[in-house]
Amino acid sequence: VGPEVKLKVNLFMTHYTRDIHMGIQNISEEEFGAKTGEVSVVQAKQMGVKYVIVGHSERRAMGETDAMVNNKGALAIKHGRTPVYCVGELLEQRESNEQFKVVGEQIKAALLGRTAKELLHSEAVIAYEPVWAIGTGKTASPEQAEEMLRFIRKMIFEKYGTEVASKVRIQYGGSVKPGNAKDLIKKTNVDGGLVGGASEEGVSAAAVIDAFGTVDKAMDIEAGDSPVVTEWHQGGINLDPAMLNMEIKRDGHGMLLPASQQPVMNMNVEGLFPVIISVTPVSAGQVNK
Repeated sequence: VGPEVKLKVNLFMTHYTRDIHMGIQNISEEEFGAKTGEVSVVQAKQMGVKYVIVGHSERRAMGETDAMVNNKGALAIKHGRTPVYCVGELLEQRESNEQFKVVGEQIKAALLGRTAKELLHSEAVIAYEPVWAIGTGKTASPEQAEEMLRFIRKMIFEKYGTEVASKVRIQYGGSVKPGNAKDLIKKTNVDGGLVGGASEEGVSAAAVIDAFGTVDKAMDIEAGDSPVVTEWHQGGINLDPAMLNMEIKRDGHGMLLPASQQPVMNMNVEGLFPVIISVTPVSAGQVNK
């Protein structure tokens, strides 16, 4: 049996709460048509997926171009999904001090043709992931992350104005873990994290979420000599780490049990906290047994 990705998604969506939203790591650049192995934005919408990650560095390494990222983001917005635009430089580009040029060009290409209304309505997210920090254990310092995210926010301000710049979430990704999450989220322009490896284990994922949910700060958008400050307050989260390690139940023959017999997720969220996207791969062992 070669199931579509929505097998796993549907099991999750059966038990999600209004405080947890599902994301998908990629969509096809084609809206319709037979594309074996691909997931269209229409399928993502039918599954109830809210977030659509586009332009992840690993996808770019496989040949995904800026034009493809732009098209996928447009499809996500067209179908009422939230695009998560991934940008980031290679190690040699940072060492050559080209990081701002590279990221700036990626953002311009990704948002080409998008209007302020579209970005606001879709609740668009921009995730800065320096490629040299993804899965390597290396992390941009909080100061490096803040410097780049401030640059990105200023770009958004200059093109779209204050409202969009203050409402578009700009995240940091790249070896975010419990040990550095709080120092990262304290930075003015870091709105949250695109979390990979740390999301694979329940205790560490819960610790990152907890760290991200305990900070109050103000956002400073540079506008010449007149900075614009937007208050940004958060609440806390009471999350059972075991929930994130939820195992899908099967019978003695390895067949999936009905949804009514699957474990139920319970969580209690107080107030608001930054969007956290878990980029946890689904292994063949989790789906095909």
